[in-house]
Amino acid sequence: MSLATEFAADGIRVIAIAPGAFMSEAVQAGLLPEQRDLVLAGQLTSELGVPDDLVPTVLFLCSREARFANAATFTFDAGFTKRI
Repeated sequence: MSLATEFAADGIRVIAIAPGAFMSEAVQAGLLPEQRDLVLAGQLTSELGVPDDLVPTVLFLCSREARFANAATFTFDAGFTKRI
């Protein structure tokens, strides 16, 4: 049984956010320029995301407007998984 199925009767939705390469402070501290170039080469966009890029989506998913979103994963990876 999935978590979404298990908790649906209680009105609890189960949603995942799957971020790709985001420039958090930890990533910035340890990412070498050549590693950054490799990540960017695998994406469909030419920039890395920042954590604040996720905020509007998180707020939407927590709102009443997203009441029909359930048992879903939202991927934010600048198209990286499309290239695999």
